[in-house]
Amino acid sequence: MIIIIFSLILLLLAYFLYVQKKKVISLQQQIGDLQNKNSILEKQELAAEQHNDYLRQEANTVHLYASLSLEETRKTSIKEKQSQIIRSSEHILELLNSEKV
Repeated sequence: MIIIIFSLILLLLAYFLYVQKKKVISLQQQIGDLQNKNSILEKQELAAEQHNDYLRQEANTVHLYASLSLEETRKTSIKEKQSQIIRSSEHILELLNSEKV
C-alpha cells in the first residue's frame, strides 16, 4: 500500500515538473522574442537619430547660407524670402531638438 501511495506521489510530482518545464520553455521563448524585438527597436532608434542628425546638419547649412545671403542682398523681396527661409530652418531645428527630449 505504501509503495502505491509513494508511486502516485512520484507520478504527481513528475507531472508537476513536466508542466513547470513547459512553462519555463514558453517563458524562455517569450524572452527570446522580446530580446529580438528590443534589438530591432534599438536599430530603428539609432537610424532615426542618424536621420535627425543629418536633417539638423542640413537645416543648419540652409540657415547659414540664408543668413549670409541676407547680409549681402540689397533687394527687399530677396531679403523677405531669405528671412522666411531662416525662420523655416529655425522651426525645423526646434522640431528636431524637441524630439530629442
